[in-house]
Amino acid sequence: MDSPDLQSKVAEASAGQAAAASEIPTAQYNVARMSAERAAAQGEIRSAKNELARAKAMLAAAEKGVAQKRQDVRSAKANLEYWNAEIAREEKLLKSGAVSTQEFQSEKAQATAAEAEYENKQAMLEEAGANVEAARADVAGKQSMIGVASQRAAAASAALTGAGYEVRQKAAMARQAS
Repeated sequence: MDSPDLQSKVAEASAGQAAAASEIPTAQYNVARMSAERAAAQGEIRSAKNELARAKAMLAAAEKGVAQKRQDVRSAKANLEYWNAEIAREEKLLKSGAVSTQEFQSEKAQATAAEAEYENKQAMLEEAGANVEAARADVAGKQSMIGVASQRAAAASAALTGAGYEVRQKAAMARQAS
């Protein structure tokens, strides 16, 4: 090889080494960035799992609330049925003169209160049911958050692997050129 060709090859090798060496910090930055992104996504996964556990506990409590409200409705219904039967009996007694109008009105007020209580318990049961549905939606949302964060973590891990490969490749190119 003559001197100009040799000098050209040396210059080319030096330029390749310099180019590869100059790209190493960028590749290292990409490694650090992907590592940080993966760590952030893993943190989001942990946080979402904690939130999911809380949401599941809220769902369980809401479901227990529904069971209690159903029992309250059954109890209020039984009380209402008792007072409706009592009013029917009292009406007969009132017509026969066995009870006073005042006593009948008092019994009727009790029946009206029992009906209001029954309606109130039904409304509370409906609200408890809505709370269960909201809790289920919250659980589903938290599960979705975990899925999204898991995908981000997987993507960051893959990018981190690629960035690490790029650093090794650039370093090898810089060593090879020297």
